[in-house]
Amino acid sequence: MRASAELDPAQKIRAAWLWGGPRSVICGGAAGHLAGEAYFGEELVRDEVQLWRPTWRRAPPGIVVRKWTATPDHLLWQGMAVTTPARTAIDLARHMASDVRAVAALDSMCRTGGTDPDAIAAAAFAMAGQTGVRRVLGLLPAVDPLAESPKESELRLIMGRLICRCSSRRSRCEMSPARWCRDSTWVTAGGRSGCSTTATSI
Repeated sequence: MRASAELDPAQKIRAAWLWGGPRSVICGGAAGHLAGEAYFGEELVRDEVQLWRPTWRRAPPGIVVRKWTATPDHLLWQGMAVTTPARTAIDLARHMASDVRAVAALDSMCRTGGTDPDAIAAAAFAMAGQTGVRRVLGLLPAVDPLAESPKESELRLIMGRLICRCSSRRSRCEMSPARWCRDSTWVTAGGRSGCSTTATSI
């Protein structure tokens, strides 16, 4: 293969693992991609492949080495060590900048990545004290394994926040066949609820 050839995600992950050595563990978005997660994994692998090594080593561009003290829970995928789906879901969520994207990542791992909220909770309790794990536990009640895409997850969370905001302000919420809420870019159709204090008909 020519040095200038473009690698697909699986090839990038394999190359990163070979660089890391046989004791390295693929994690983060790369592990999600290998588990079959349909959205975040491939997106993240385009930028970088994350892996854990028992000893630190300066990584070349496109590889990020995680400095965890303990070997993460993992399984073998075509000869490579890869974090378990539950552990992968936690790692994806705890390194997301926003709670909305973190929940969307958890939703996606539950729907297509081979895990579920109970398994994630069990793995999180086993990781107690590690950075971001408490945050993930706090987000689990908002997870919906039936969400079909990150956009659907984000819309669900925005709707929930909007309804709570309306309730806390004692604002009147009404049913509307088509309504746009400026503060959330939530377009509804078919009789979903919207907040009458911020919405204009379309």
